[in-house]
Amino acid sequence: SDSVVIAGKNLLQILKFENSTITPVNDLLSSSYYLKNKKVIGSILDVEAGYHNHSKFIATSTTTGSIFIFNNTSQSKNKLVLKYSDHTRAVNSISFSQLDSHSLLSGSQDGAMKLWDLRSNLTKPVFTMIGNSDAVRSLKFSPFHNKKMCAIFDSGVIQKWDLRVPTQFERKFNAHTGPGLSIDWHPELDYIVSGGRDKQVQVWNMNNNDARQLPEHVIYTAAPVNNVCFRPNSNGVSNILNAEVATTFLTNDLSVQIYSLKRKYIPE
Repeated sequence: SDSVVIAGKNLLQILKFENSTITPVNDLLSSSYYLKNKKVIGSILDVEAGYHNHSKFIATSTTTGSIFIFNNTSQSKNKLVLKYSDHTRAVNSISFSQLDSHSLLSGSQDGAMKLWDLRSNLTKPVFTMIGNSDAVRSLKFSPFHNKKMCAIFDSGVIQKWDLRVPTQFERKFNAHTGPGLSIDWHPELDYIVSGGRDKQVQVWNMNNNDARQLPEHVIYTAAPVNNVCFRPNSNGVSNILNAEVATTFLTNDLSVQIYSLKRKYIPE
């Protein structure tokens, strides 16, 4: 697609890219309802666009513990179509499934992870998973298996779950020495990347079943890592060494740094 969704504290817009021009095409919070109810809605912490049959939906998680689902194609001024409010604290992360596009995961400061079904008229989750006693900072659906997901916690632990067994995690990785803040799954290879307050970016092989597994690659950065993301490659990636990782930091530096795993000591 040539469009992207951006979100901020009280901002939710669709931008269109055409040649070298970026144009706002939809402001999802422009109606008077949102302007009058900012305290009810809260600040946006995460945003995700849906896939396939649900590509018209934009999901946001907020500081109030609610998740709002907007219909980007609606002609109505009020584009809100669903609201989920089962979490008791701020929802730090959400993730749509690329394989089951009706499925949405949420992870919260209350330590809970919830699975939602957009096909249902109910506003209750399909089920709730409790993986740790501390906050869920980030989670992602696997792009390769519709029942697999990973989450990272304030303790720095990463857990891999099979949604067919929502009472117990499948694997546990003792990853970061401080809070883990971000996680992403490579779109072509079964690897995840994580970032934490310990100033590390770690790359993990999800096909390695060694109980004492260590990360295959570690990038030591100059500041706490706020967000990590694998770079998609239109030509395909057959070896994780050819992967690139984008990072942002918990500092006043607003730059994005991109690291190549082939040359991981200096950002590109």
